[in-house]
Amino acid sequence: MKKSQILLKETIKNFPIQCGVYLMKDINNHVIYVGKARNLKSRVQSYFSNTKTFKNVFLIPRIHHIDYILTDTEVEAYLLEASLVKKHNPRYNVRLKDDKSYPYIRCSMEESFPRFYMERRVKKPGSLYFGPYTDAGFVRQMIRLLNTRFKVRDCSNHFMKGRKKPCLTYYLGSCTAPCVNKVNKIDYFKQVKQSLSFLKGTGTAILKDMERRMKQLSKQERFEEAARLRDSIKAVEFCRAKQSVVSQKKNNLDVIAFHKDKQAILFQTLHIRIGAVVGHRSYYHSRFHQSPRFIPERLCSFIIQYYMDNLLPKLILISPKYIGYFSTIEKALFKIHGKSVCVRGPKGSTEKKLMDIALKNAQSRFKEENLKKQSFLQALKDIQKKFRLKCLPERMECFDISHFQGQKQVASHVVFHEGIPRKEDYRRYKIKTVEGVDDFASMKEVLDRRFKHREYPAPHLLIVDGGKGQLTKALQALKEAGREDIAVVAMAKARVPSDFTAKEVKSSGEKFFLPGRKNALYFHPHSEALRILTHLRDEAHRFAITYHRKLFQKSFL
Repeated sequence: MKKSQILLKETIKNFPIQCGVYLMKDINNHVIYVGKARNLKSRVQSYFSNTKTFKNVFLIPRIHHIDYILTDTEVEAYLLEASLVKKHNPRYNVRLKDDKSYPYIRCSMEESFPRFYMERRVKKPGSLYFGPYTDAGFVRQMIRLLNTRFKVRDCSNHFMKGRKKPCLTYYLGSCTAPCVNKVNKIDYFKQVKQSLSFLKGTGTAILKDMERRMKQLSKQERFEEAARLRDSIKAVEFCRAKQSVVSQKKNNLDVIAFHKDKQAILFQTLHIRIGAVVGHRSYYHSRFHQSPRFIPERLCSFIIQYYMDNLLPKLILISPKYIGYFSTIEKALFKIHGKSVCVRGPKGSTEKKLMDIALKNAQSRFKEENLKKQSFLQALKDIQKKFRLKCLPERMECFDISHFQGQKQVASHVVFHEGIPRKEDYRRYKIKTVEGVDDFASMKEVLDRRFKHREYPAPHLLIVDGGKGQLTKALQALKEAGREDIAVVAMAKARVPSDFTAKEVKSSGEKFFLPGRKNALYFHPHSEALRILTHLRDEAHRFAITYHRKLFQKSFL
């Protein structure tokens, strides 16, 4: 056993036998894992057992020291754990953050004249939220319908304050112009109340009224107005067709299930609003601690972390096997949202059917994620073998320079973790010390600035967009930063010669230049490894171009 692990074991012997949260940190003092325990000493000691699980293979070798925070109750420990996971986003905790969060329909009831928004975070006190939904297009379509059918304003507060006369929307008959007092607050709130009743599922009468009105307009040969109503009715029917009705009781509830094996776990959420399934999402996590007593605690932690940023329903269904944790979850969620929620197992055939749906979805998604994970893992192994790396390139960073004839020079810094973009770690830079067109010097400046930040995790592989010149500057920057241990590769784009007389179009593949090697390396054109590397390079290029255009647009304002 390594000396550092022996020292850690000795330190853990002095841990208290109390409830609290432990933070595992690496050599750079980055939090890599956060956990909660009833007995801190017993729980942390369990990580150093001799079983060959993820904690021995991945986590334990990276732990440099362990801190802990004591709490008075288990509920406080769960809340503190959720808060710390959200703050530090540790590498080995379940990540609830993905590329897109759920879209909600928000009605800003706290404003003098409320309006509807599409939001991805439940954060405005006083507002009413509907959802979550999985289809942002559905949300936008519903908001357009609510605005036009019930004449609710669609302008921003800033735009509304500056109006002296009604805008075009008023003259089209889609707004009552509260901005210039064409409608009073009482009448406007009646419009909003009607739209809310429609969202809550009591709008069947309104839909029938729309159909009756459409027929009347058609008889009066007011065909344009009738056509607008027809389109609104179609939109409603289309939106309702997207939802699967599972209960006639018009209940609002969430169902949470999971599926696991020895190496990974997947949590599945199912959202039922007004008796219809409106959304579902899965969260996959590999390398987890799978001891029997640990699994229900991970479920509790997941639920509490999940509802820190999402709408809390009145009822949450989970497996009845974890009845001992129902009360703890309810108390924790009450402290977060200030309102009560019922957490229990399914009762009756309808709720049991919903739980079965969630479990089947969890199993199906788990298989998909496992196959994807294996594909990415094999691709990373191929990259490691091709570039002769000492370890698997779990964290890869790519840099790219963008400018227009030396003006507004910028650089992008893109990060992939286990073959997937990690957008929260993306960075962008303005070039400060280089004048004119000099991509080599610009690359060196950016890398110098990047490696001054010791708080960022070091990459297992550094990729620069370009050829041997960029590779030389990257090596120089790493040497000056004292990080010669980091593997670096230059990636040159595939070229197509502009020979219009040739019978066949010939192109060179993506080239990779390694330090100390004269000839370039190539991957198989259809390999997953090449796909990941080109995706990484293209993402760096996109991020740099976007920033460069943004600066240029500002300069013309």
